[in-house]
Parts: sequence; C-alpha cells; structure tokens
Amino acid sequence: MEKTLSKSNSIVSLQDIIKIAIAKNASDILFSTGYPPYLKIVGEWIRFTDRPYYRKDIDNIIDEILSSSSGGESIKRYISRVHQVDFSFQVGDENNGIRFRANIFETLKGLSIALRSIPIKIPDMSTLGLPPVAKDLVDARKGLVLVTGATGQGKSTTLAAIINEINKKYNKNIITIEDPIEYIFPVKKSIIHQREVMSSVTDFSYGVKAALREAPDVIFVGEMRDLETMANTLTAAETGHLVFATLHSNSAPETIDRIVDVFPAHKREQIRLQFASVLNTVICQQLVPSADKSRLVLATEVMRGTPAIRTLIREGKTNQIKNEIQKGKREKMHTMEQSLKELASKGIITETSAHEYAFDREFYNQLR
Repeated sequence: MEKTLSKSNSIVSLQDIIKIAIAKNASDILFSTGYPPYLKIVGEWIRFTDRPYYRKDIDNIIDEILSSSSGGESIKRYISRVHQVDFSFQVGDENNGIRFRANIFETLKGLSIALRSIPIKIPDMSTLGLPPVAKDLVDARKGLVLVTGATGQGKSTTLAAIINEINKKYNKNIITIEDPIEYIFPVKKSIIHQREVMSSVTDFSYGVKAALREAPDVIFVGEMRDLETMANTLTAAETGHLVFATLHSNSAPETIDRIVDVFPAHKREQIRLQFASVLNTVICQQLVPSADKSRLVLATEVMRGTPAIRTLIREGKTNQIKNEIQKGKREKMHTMEQSLKELASKGIITETSAHEYAFDREFYNQLR
C-alpha cells in the first residue's frame, strides 16, 4: 500500500505542507489537478494526503504562492499567455525561512505546480561531499567549468557553494545569469550582480554576451540550453574569464558530444578546438540514496583539461576519454564508477545502489 504522510481528508494549506516538507527534508513538492499533493523525500515521491486537489484548490495554492512573490500579477498574465512559468519565492526570513524554485504549468486536467526547495543559506562546500578538485576551482582565474547531470542532481547547489567561496575569499566582479534566481549571494568580498532571465535580461544568450561588457571576473550561466548560449559561453571563457555553467548531460565525455553536436557539421571541428582550449573542469554528478535511506549522497565524475584530454577532444576521440579519466587520479580525475565504488566500500551507499547508478555497469563490475 502506498505510504501517506497525513490522514487529513481536507485541503491542507500551503504553509502547513511546507512545514511538513521542511521537517521531512523533502526536496520537492508537487501539486497536480486531480491528484493529492506529493513530497519527494530521499528521491521517492510520497503522497501527502489521500484527498485529491481540484482546479479551485490549485488556484488557491497559486494565489498563496504568488502572494509571497514579487510581480505576482505579471506572473499570472504570463501563465495565461504561455501556459507555464518559472520563478522563485521565499517563505519566512533569512533566519527561519526557505526559498523555492517554482514551475507552474498547464496540463490536460488543469494547472500543476512543482516546487523545488532551496536553503536560504548557501551550503558550505565542506558539507556537500564535493570532489577535491572543487577547492582548486575557487582559486582558478580563467577557463570553463561545467557542472552536469540530470535535473535535480544538485548542480545549482554545487556551483552556488563554489561561487560563494570565491565571494568570501576574493575581491571579484561576479555576474550571474539565472532562470530563475535560486540562491541569493550575501555581501562579502566580491561584487555580485545577479540577473534573472525575463525580469532583468531577455535570455541566457544575451545575458552572457552583455556580461562581457560589464567588466566581469567570473560569469555564471545558469544553463546552456541552445547553440547561441553555448557559443557565447565558449567565447566568454576564450576571452580570459572564469566561466561556470550547467548542462544536462549524463557523463563527462558525453558533455563534449552534447556541446559539439548542437552546432552545424561544418562548425564542429572549430568548436572542438575552442572547447579543448578553454576547458578547465567538468564535474558530472548524481545524488544517490544513503545506505540508511536518510539522505542523498553526492557521487561524481571529474574530467579536467589536461594535455591528454585536450588532445582527445581536438581529435574527436571522445570514446577514449573514459580510460584517460580512469587513470587520472594524480590530476584529481575519476569516473562515476570509481566514485560509486568508493562510497560503497565505505558503507555510505549500498553496493546495490552503486551498481544501479553506475554509467557503465560492466566497467563497475571490473573495479576492485
């Protein structure tokens, strides 16, 4: 029988659901017309109550959310025109609150709402289980750093922690282009300009291009979604800036093909050369349930811009990159399978989970 968190048969307010979500350390809340609310806890969707929510109930939840968000009326108009919208909002204050990234979208049955929780306080790098290379990135001066993985794998949190460490350590001009703004960076040593797509900049591509005229030291691109954004991001790194970005790709080698294949065939060789010249680091990550199912644990794959890796990229030999990563311990590189094997050997995750989350299970089985 499916687990239900609450026995209530009445509509539960957004505030009460949020309180339970925080107490249960839920990463997501989902409201869908015709279904009860669901919370995602340690990677598993759990029903909040047995009572389904209907169109009027969802509309009331949306009104409650928009009352906590600036520009609520403009968001409503955008939903009616485009049938979906991304934005962020905050519940409570800096000491006792939480932020959410919200997506409201139209479905066959009516409106639905997906909420992703974001801590107001940016997590410290030491608490996230980041690979050793992350500390090097804080001190980097130029190049392209990509954090990749599927949706919900902590990419934004990893980059926010790294950028905030730069903020605490160096006097830099940091420009972010995000959709929507998730973490709000505190005032420390750096100057940070956070720009949100639609509200303060038209799109990612234009935001990156404009950033080059805004005297940046560090640029953060929330997501490389299209050819023009990728081209402008590569150019920004090529002109001597330190550029951080996220991308949806499932492994470090796949990241190269994902970028190159977006471009027309006659430009791909040039893009390989450009990518090879600016590459600093790729961190591909997954969140895996811990052995006791109490939390999610970070597993990573790390590829660095070593001479050997750059040569393989230029020559289009991405099929050979995994072997180079596997033997690159001295350069702080490792495959996802090596990361999972280490977590399993320490009892942090189970052997079953490690095998399940491995990109290459045959390769994983060969590891000692």
